Amino acid sequence: MRVELEVFPWLGEQLGGPAYRSRHLKWQVDVPEGETVGDLFARLAATRDPFRRLIFDPETQLLGAQVVVVLNDRLLDLSGGLHARLTDGDQLAIVPALAGGNGVAKATYRPVLSANPINPRANLGRWRKDWALRG
Repeated sequence: MRVELEVFPWLGEQLGGPAYRSRHLKWQVDVPEGETVGDLFARLAATRDPFRRLIFDPETQLLGAQVVVVLNDRLLDLSGGLHARLTDGDQLAIVPALAGGNGVAKATYRPVLSANPINPRANLGRWRKDWALRG
């Protein structure tokens, strides 16, 4: 079985080098039948030190605080967390957590909860535009 792993910039630069400063890093990973997201991340952390430092600590079994993981366009926490079983063709996206701003909440911003899964690839451009307008 194969799954696609996609890492968004700045994490792409940390894992793939300066050539990935403003690009996504994508690669196909072979996974055995029944492997979970946690199992895959533990394997990657064992062979890639930046992955262990930034994304997943196999000793504590915790994701890095600065990342959000999306499995097939759905937040990992809503898909079974690290115990979610991988299947052939699954797509894992590792996205830097959104943070920052000037520390002053604007009264016009109201978060909306939705039953629909978030597709980070489809929404990143809109989010960048929204945040630029809040500047």
